[in-house]
Amino acid sequence: MKKLAYLSVFAGLFLTGCIAGDYGIKPADPQMNEQDEILTLAGAVSVAEVAAIDLAAVEADSVAVGTVTVTGLDAADDVKYYVTFDDVYEFEVASDLELSVRELQAMVEDAYGKRPENRTFETVVKVNAIVDGTALLYESEAFDVVLKPEAPFISSAYYLIGNMNGWSETDFLDYKFKHSDKDVYEDPVFTITFTADADCYWKIIPQSNVDAGKVWDEGTTGVLGVAVDGDSAAEGTLVTTKPQAGKITEAGMYMMTINMMDYTYSIKALAAEYYLVGDNFAWDVNTKTHLMYAESATVQSYTGKFDGNLKFINGNDMGQGDAGWAFTYGTPTDGDTSVSGVLKQNAGAIHSPEAGYFTFKADLDAMTYTWTRLDNQNPTEYTTIGLVGEFCGWNQASDDNQMTQLTPHNWYKSITLTDGKLKFNANKEWTISWGGETDLNIGDNNYGVTTTANGKDMYVPAGTYDVFFNDITGRFVFVSK
Repeated sequence: MKKLAYLSVFAGLFLTGCIAGDYGIKPADPQMNEQDEILTLAGAVSVAEVAAIDLAAVEADSVAVGTVTVTGLDAADDVKYYVTFDDVYEFEVASDLELSVRELQAMVEDAYGKRPENRTFETVVKVNAIVDGTALLYESEAFDVVLKPEAPFISSAYYLIGNMNGWSETDFLDYKFKHSDKDVYEDPVFTITFTADADCYWKIIPQSNVDAGKVWDEGTTGVLGVAVDGDSAAEGTLVTTKPQAGKITEAGMYMMTINMMDYTYSIKALAAEYYLVGDNFAWDVNTKTHLMYAESATVQSYTGKFDGNLKFINGNDMGQGDAGWAFTYGTPTDGDTSVSGVLKQNAGAIHSPEAGYFTFKADLDAMTYTWTRLDNQNPTEYTTIGLVGEFCGWNQASDDNQMTQLTPHNWYKSITLTDGKLKFNANKEWTISWGGETDLNIGDNNYGVTTTANGKDMYVPAGTYDVFFNDITGRFVFVSK
């Protein structure tokens, strides 16, 4: 909110008349009358400064920004007071120079942001008066008004601690919430993605505790938790007074978002990352290459050309060398070619029912799998599939944005994107492109389904991603790196 000084209330003193003509009403030339001049009398206004004002500590609705004394107004017919801050923000006030806390809060936020630090404004009081028909302008010398905006404590960073890291006072440092490069008072939202076992308890440690070397310190700037121990709500309020541990009841992958401007949290179940290994891929449990496409938090699928054995593995279990094979999912009967079956860890390989195009689907909740043969065994083939959007000026033919075909009709690209909209396109043209069936925000859900029928632009937050896309089903996944 900005109020610029025009002092239009005195404009009428300078118009002595108007005349009519062929071109409408217009003002006449002003008569030269010394009584119509505004007289500026320096030194007629003095202001006593007040102490720095902490807006969070002001209990009333308004507060004085100084104490004004004006001389020479005994015979004034009309008096108006104005306070100008940094020659930008001006408010009309009463003689007590009181301004509403709400207006001062809005001003300091507009000028400096929400961080609760003392902010100094060069301030002037102007007094306009009419004395014996003469408009007088009195102006004080500049003085300082120091304001501290109301805002909660927000640390520079936050960490998740709990069963997911064994409540370790050192290991929790690997569970740092992500945050933008903005000041935390301009962007108070932090997020983290993590894997939890059933009945996983959690709390949050601020960077201020880490810096002080006192992980468990409580208080206004200390450990964050919930009011009731074991609260399993998916969203709620964070407290710093006697913080208790929240709880996630079901095993899975989750995203926690905290908004430290209002001290709230939300927890959302995410689809975990599962990768295929096998005859049509590679028997490699250490390289994250052939990602399955999430259909929900517990259902994964992959559509393509199959002829042979496969297993799949959670991405968190990869990279352990041969020990990783104990974490792969298969079926009790090695080489089973059934169209459906039971999933089991550290078991035999699942074999495609026959050679051809299928959708392989795994339900990790029911621990079952199914094969569905495609009706069309000759799906349309594309020379290239690319990512095109605001990050590249919508240049559909850019070689830099083309994906790699890992298996027939399954494409991959590691790419750094700016904040904005994009689509997938085929053959470096707009003839065929894939967008959202509805408005899609990758920041809300990193997987989904596109359509080639006039699909909508997809919004993707800035970041570096491993992008996976299937041109038969339109399914995609953006894995943040």
